[in-house]
Amino acid sequence: MTVIMDSCDGNNPDNPMNWKHGGSYDLDKVKFEVIPNKKHYVPGICSFHVHQIETYYCADLAGTLRRYKYTTNVTAKDSKGNILFTSGDMEAGDPNSYKMGAVYYDTLVLTPESRGDYIQFNLGGQSWTTKDVGAQGQKCKVGDWDSRLKPTDYSRTGRDMDCSMQC
Repeated sequence: MTVIMDSCDGNNPDNPMNWKHGGSYDLDKVKFEVIPNKKHYVPGICSFHVHQIETYYCADLAGTLRRYKYTTNVTAKDSKGNILFTSGDMEAGDPNSYKMGAVYYDTLVLTPESRGDYIQFNLGGQSWTTKDVGAQGQKCKVGDWDSRLKPTDYSRTGRDMDCSMQC
């Protein structure tokens, strides 16, 4: 079995992520096979769209301490624009994280931060925020918060962002 597993990825330009793709090995009259059960995405520059809604509640008597709740909806795409995953509304309070299962063969983690007004993203060894460009060129284009609401209004306010990274 190690012959199949150790020889099915390698340094092939058609397999830049070095995915294990299975294979077979014949030994006398016995044929051993490994068949992967994950669907592959098209590697390159992948993307995801995030719709974020922020709600605050529980202001203290002076109105300065607020607790935030975030709702996000994420659509992840591979480098050819194929939709890999669309989340339903995910909720978390600052500083809790959302964890989206192995969308890009790793878990995509989104951590909202109210004080800095950004989202931290982690995917495998990649890490970046909506306010900076990651070391490997990961970035997000972030829209403005819905300006129709007043800062003192407890209604929901939202914004959209489009992010890209190596996959």
